[in-house]
Amino acid sequence: MNRQKVLTIAGIAGAVCIGASGAAAAGYLPLWLAEILLVIAFPLFVLFIGLWWNAAEGDEDIPFIGY
Repeated sequence: MNRQKVLTIAGIAGAVCIGASGAAAAGYLPLWLAEILLVIAFPLFVLFIGLWWNAAEGDEDIPFIGY
């Protein structure tokens, strides 16, 4: 995976987080469903931002960032 793919996945996960919280606040989405979406999407967002931060510019593999 290169930096652009990782950043795209992080952006999608971030958009899901923002969309779920906004839809729940506006009353379009039940609170329990928004919580499930946030529990799934927020760790993905944090993980892929970390991977993006450590990724090289080329097509090389993403370095291992630890446990």
